[in-house]
Amino acid sequence: MDYELGDQPPKWKYWEALENGKRPNREDIQVDNQIWNTLKQELKK
Repeated sequence: MDYELGDQPPKWKYWEALENGKRPNREDIQVDNQIWNTLKQELKK
């Protein structure tokens, strides 16, 4: 599971990149994710 993706379904470009054997571009799949934002903030401490 990719915790950066959050609780919303990934955008279609995420799946398209995976099908083509590529890493998805973060800007293409970025979603607002409160879970990841909290984890990232705590890990910076």
